[in-house]
Amino acid sequence: MDVSGIPFGRRGKIADEYIQVLRSIWRGRPFQGRFVSVPPHLFKPLPSRGTIPIWIGGNSEAALRRAGRLGNGWIPMGSHTPEELGDLVGIISETSRLTGREDPVSICCNHAFTREKLSDPRNCLDIVESYGDAGATHMIPRFEVDSTSEMAEMMEAFAEAVITRL
Repeated sequence: MDVSGIPFGRRGKIADEYIQVLRSIWRGRPFQGRFVSVPPHLFKPLPSRGTIPIWIGGNSEAALRRAGRLGNGWIPMGSHTPEELGDLVGIISETSRLTGREDPVSICCNHAFTREKLSDPRNCLDIVESYGDAGATHMIPRFEVDSTSEMAEMMEAFAEAVITRL
């Protein structure tokens, strides 16, 4: 924050405004805010769908509330159990409800899968389903391996054990 000249305590308000800036310029509109001003027609080409999804990262309550107010999705930092994830999703959902949002916020999670876990496809599916029950709409499977060839093997094993069964 020091290098960019942004006071640490204002980073959240600045992030909120930059999300508004992006959504405005992606529609070809000018933006005049507290921290930034953008003239009309500065950004070309415009996104073909009128916008680009913005995913909010972080586990702080401020990040969760930002995701509920402004984000298209949320990506947590680190891994959480389905129960922990459900509690965090609750904050996002409550914020969305209180701000009158009607569009859903996508929720990502990640989980480490080992060779041993992948040998039990039913257990893997149960893990994926438990995250879905907790509110996750996307999952990033993690494979902690030592080489790219091992990574490819684990990805193939995951695809066979889990993805083909969903």
